Amino acid sequence: MVSTVSPDSLKAHIEKLLSDRKVHTDALARIDATLGQVSALLNVPAPKRRGRPPGRSSAAPAVVSAIAAAPDAPAGKPARRKRRRFAVSGNDSILNFIRDHRNPTTKEIKGHWDSESRGGKVDNALSKLVKDRVLIRTPIPGERGSRYSVA
Repeated sequence: MVSTVSPDSLKAHIEKLLSDRKVHTDALARIDATLGQVSALLNVPAPKRRGRPPGRSSAAPAVVSAIAAAPDAPAGKPARRKRRRFAVSGNDSILNFIRDHRNPTTKEIKGHWDSESRGGKVDNALSKLVKDRVLIRTPIPGERGSRYSVA
């Protein structure tokens, strides 16, 4: 059974819904303002918003306009570091260091890795060498880290 609705009653219903919506949005704005005042009084930082900041439809036009406005201005993000090559591979460097320093600790190997200005973490290479049974890992009792020796 189809019920008919007159255009006048539909128009009145829509206007009532719009006025109710306005009342609710005003109430939400008042609640947000009150919460902002309370958090300011309590020195509580406002929660971070997730996602794109309001009012920005996409990042591409902002980047293009920033480049056009100031070509010498630094970019927002630093450039990625490039992959580097060394005369001695990372695994060989670790093995040579362990052979020269007889049972070094993880900390000593990390210091050697950093002194060569190698990127990444030495832990990845150590784990692979231990897994491949090229190195023997011996935990240090009561301390963090391990001692390594050539198998």
